[in-house]
Amino acid sequence: MLKQDYHLQEISLPKKIANVKIKYGTRQTITTTPKKLTIWNNKPLKSFTISQNFNNKLINNTQNLQAPIKKGQRIGSIKLTSPTLKTISNEPLTYSLYSNETVQKGNLLERLFN
Repeated sequence: MLKQDYHLQEISLPKKIANVKIKYGTRQTITTTPKKLTIWNNKPLKSFTISQNFNNKLINNTQNLQAPIKKGQRIGSIKLTSPTLKTISNEPLTYSLYSNETVQKGNLLERLFN
């Protein structure tokens, strides 16, 4: 049973997480899902940190994703941390990050300019 003093809070993701740069593709950026995180906490979060981690197979020793990427593909994860946010395992809240678009690998000229 949920306590009445808990708060439902929606957190919008920063643009650098919602729009991710792509290398060697036909496009330079893609949008990702989720755009917002919804949490249920006993106190409203006033200060928090959101970080992203990409799958190692998709970054190949760089910090940018590399084409090809398929729509709906899991490209990484988002971690939400805050001093007032507590989980059962004392780990940060982790959400999967998915691509909203398909980006094909670019031809030689497209890869040179991306």
